Amino acid sequence: MTTTDEAAGAMATTAAPAGNAQYIADLQKNIFELLGGKDKIYIKQGGTGRECLEMASGCEISNRFTINTEGHDSAPIFQMKEDSNCCVRQCCKQITPFEMVLSDMGGQPQITYSRPFHCTNTTCCCPCGYLCNPCAADCCCGTQELFIKTNSGEILGRVYEKKGSWCGLASWVLEDAEGNEKMVALVPCCELCRMCCCQDVDLQVFKTGDTEDNPAATITRKCICDCVNVMTDKDHFEIQFENKDLTPLEKFYVMSMTILIKYMHFEQGDQ
Repeated sequence: MTTTDEAAGAMATTAAPAGNAQYIADLQKNIFELLGGKDKIYIKQGGTGRECLEMASGCEISNRFTINTEGHDSAPIFQMKEDSNCCVRQCCKQITPFEMVLSDMGGQPQITYSRPFHCTNTTCCCPCGYLCNPCAADCCCGTQELFIKTNSGEILGRVYEKKGSWCGLASWVLEDAEGNEKMVALVPCCELCRMCCCQDVDLQVFKTGDTEDNPAATITRKCICDCVNVMTDKDHFEIQFENKDLTPLEKFYVMSMTILIKYMHFEQGDQ
């Protein structure tokens, strides 16, 4: 049995919009099969009464996401749910450790993301700021990382913060199960500043060794300036796979990088 098949698990049936044959077909696929046939996906942060409670109380709540394929307002195909400690969320904010399960709409788990507690250098004001941040040293708390696991606990890959990252330019690296660097995502400060003007934020992902004029994918944090999204601090991402030769696993890697980038650069802090 392949790693992809093991990660998939059994798919549960779900009610589908009447007449939407493509949506019904997508529901029968595992995450790798779904990504293999898509040039673009959407990761949408859930919005319920829980987010209104967060807005009113100021207390951080765990995040929930859905994965859509036909547009921002389309029906979800997969869902992700964060499992973290309530007290730790209030203290650690964007560096909160968590477990997150990716499952189909019937609740059948397929993939687990595991984020241990680590510090970060992405808030440092200069490239050499890590020299003055002993908490992020490898011998102490270390820097950010996110492990990608199958249901059986097998490691599929790891996303981690590259040494030398700072607030001006953060680099996020994806390595496979053997520890080989596969992809890197760049998060420049000048691009993040576009949020102040209610504009989309475009972040590029490159395969290791590729030049800057040949991105593998583009992660776009969509600016949806309506009352609900602004007040509840919800983030929505569109992932466009620019390289048509990407394998389903490589597309999944890009999607996984988006999760850690969301927490590190778009999670609301003590505003």
